[in-house]
Amino acid sequence: GSNPDKGVMQASNGKLYGVCRFGGANGKGTLYEYDLTTSTFTKRHDFDGTATGQQPRGRLYQVGNVLVGVTQEGGTANVGTIFDFNINTNVLARRVTLVSATQGANPASGLAPNNVNAQLYGVCTAGGANGFGTIYSYNPTTFGYTKRFDMTGAVGGAAPFAELAPFGNLMYGVASAGG
Repeated sequence: GSNPDKGVMQASNGKLYGVCRFGGANGKGTLYEYDLTTSTFTKRHDFDGTATGQQPRGRLYQVGNVLVGVTQEGGTANVGTIFDFNINTNVLARRVTLVSATQGANPASGLAPNNVNAQLYGVCTAGGANGFGTIYSYNPTTFGYTKRFDMTGAVGGAAPFAELAPFGNLMYGVASAGG
């Protein structure tokens, strides 16, 4: 892969995991593993566009034995996916494919945990009711996706681009336009 995105995370098995936005067998990005004990780098998945998405973005987040992440493009509508990768079986599965008009489009950062519930939260830079992006939650147990907020542009901002940050029972973020 090429163009690593947002660094690596250390999983419960002690290995480091990350994503590259481009490259790999299909030119659509990869998920990789680095074993600190043996100094071994292993490509674990080649993203393919429709089935698993393309251009993975952001840091992966671990829930149990799976790492959850997003792709900025790909899926059936070509506007992004949410996937998980099982660190025990090395199998990647697409869990959500986004549809711009209803859910938002083009997530450009990883998911963040909420301090109140078991949901992960993320942002889409486009789509939603106003076309300015969305804030959403994802349940990694049920694979449920819920749009939480439609960005409004001038007042509420547009094109959120960075990972959300939890503080108490709120999630904070920034928008790259509007406001």
